Amino acid sequence: MNKRVDVPEANFRATPGTSQAPLGRMPIGHLVVTSGAAQGGWQPCTTTLDGHGLQGFVSASLLRDEINPFVDKLVEAAGIEYKAFLFGTRHENHPDSVPRIAQYWRSFQATAEPVSTAWSAAFISFVVRKAALTKSFQFAGRHTTYLSDSKRARQANDATRAYWAVRLSERALQIGDLVGAYRTGDGCGSAVRTYDSLPGDFCAHCDLVVAIRGGKALTIGGNVSNTVKVTEVPLTPQGFAQTGSRRIAIMARNF
Repeated sequence: MNKRVDVPEANFRATPGTSQAPLGRMPIGHLVVTSGAAQGGWQPCTTTLDGHGLQGFVSASLLRDEINPFVDKLVEAAGIEYKAFLFGTRHENHPDSVPRIAQYWRSFQATAEPVSTAWSAAFISFVVRKAALTKSFQFAGRHTTYLSDSKRARQANDATRAYWAVRLSERALQIGDLVGAYRTGDGCGSAVRTYDSLPGDFCAHCDLVVAIRGGKALTIGGNVSNTVKVTEVPLTPQGFAQTGSRRIAIMARNF
């Protein structure tokens, strides 16, 4: 049975326990294939990590069932980038980061912007492209481009769009959703934005929901603290994103 890593990172081990050094670190969304019943909370499985086929164990509590091919590929793509940025510790100006960020831009336009240009929307566009969705997405280097497009899609009841932008109170978060917020400062001004500001063009940010655990949603975003980083979104008891941190919209997945 296929399982996916459901935490920011998980150790793959040769034996069912923590007495030995791990064989490797797997990012969220990484695929493992179970190879028998769990042993004292440890799941025997196989995986491919850094090009090497491995057989061993993962703590069963760190895995989830697959959701569907599109969601699982989307989260896997974000996890691959998170690992490439050394689990949020590699800076955007590192020699290995610069060409990777250039790939994000070239996933939807002919040329790459300099690293000094905010690349968080390009990151989202890149991982959505990697998911190979059959529904449409407005790839762009500005978050409000696809936030606005998904708001119009919701208003038009357009089911051909991959996402519909809804209010925080209208959607219990699901893995594969995007959490949208507005930004201020650094040339963005001080205006307060809301869901009703969409469609519109203003400074914004979106993160991808990659896990929901313990009353929190785990999200991955690009250009967060100048790297690819996991952040937490607190949830209400009903599973909705709590207000705060300038959050204004949920881009609810339609796949």
